[in-house]
Amino acid sequence: MTLNTFNDVSSVLEEELQTLTYLEKLRNRLYTSYYIRKKHGKREINTYIYKKVDEDELQESTDLLYSEIVKIRTYSRDLERVHRKIDSRILDTIKLPSCINGFKKGESIKKAVEPHVGKSYVACLDIHNFFPSVTSDAVLEGLKNIGFGSDAAWLIARLVTYKGHLPQGAVTSPKASNIAFMKVDMKILELAQEYGADYTRYADDLIFSANEPLNSLIDKVIEEIENSGYKINREKVKFYGPSEPHYILGMIANHKLNVPREKRRNLEAAIHNYIVKHQVPQDVEDPVRYKKTLLGKAAYMLSVNPSLGRLAKLRKQLQDFNPEGLEYTKIII
Repeated sequence: MTLNTFNDVSSVLEEELQTLTYLEKLRNRLYTSYYIRKKHGKREINTYIYKKVDEDELQESTDLLYSEIVKIRTYSRDLERVHRKIDSRILDTIKLPSCINGFKKGESIKKAVEPHVGKSYVACLDIHNFFPSVTSDAVLEGLKNIGFGSDAAWLIARLVTYKGHLPQGAVTSPKASNIAFMKVDMKILELAQEYGADYTRYADDLIFSANEPLNSLIDKVIEEIENSGYKINREKVKFYGPSEPHYILGMIANHKLNVPREKRRNLEAAIHNYIVKHQVPQDVEDPVRYKKTLLGKAAYMLSVNPSLGRLAKLRKQLQDFNPEGLEYTKIII
């Protein structure tokens, strides 16, 4: 699907053009920010403001401020609704290069890793602060490059960005980042083919593999990426040779796909502690929801390697386990 005018965007989203243009003008007031801790520092998350401004805050405000907050909360909800439509009706319909495996229908982490199984050499790169590094202009250019008209591309790019960049936390940011980075992906793909290497990307993780050393290729790739306005976490660049385990996106991908033994054993121990000893980690607030978390991790590991018999047995026990009404002990892990 390609769109040309403001009215085309309005029509496909089934939203009044006046609503879209007003949200475009107001969008920088419709988010709020908070920080989450990372291993090295912190990450800023931008979320729709209505999710953080609650009724208690409204009750404590003056009449004038109350009216303003109610309006902003309402438009923030409207922006999220429009974002969901942009995501499913526009961004989801755009054909992407095969090297892109994240935020794309039918793709997965596993599919991003599979092309690199059995290769002698692997290299993994990580783009620093990926979403905040994607500018409104990059989204605009990406949409125009695939045939969108200037007006339609401008309106979509403005609606999905916050203060000139993709917000870390908006519905549309993952797929919009693929559109914006597609031009760089194609240049990297050309470089990889020149070196006889395979290339895949999952979100901000770039993976390369070949049967020859990859150092020269990676130097050129980093130069291309940084010349395009992005930054590589150079301390996170990883090279793996023929005699080493190839760790890619949490999997081991030498001769076949597998999960690291320590991670598998930790998950098995966590499931055992939960269903037998009724123990949960200290940071778990909802033991019932914790069951879903464990089931999700087990399903993921078994999708990578279905022959993990002990884990499969524990998952079956976990599926049958009813956590309602039990007392839980919190432990440090």
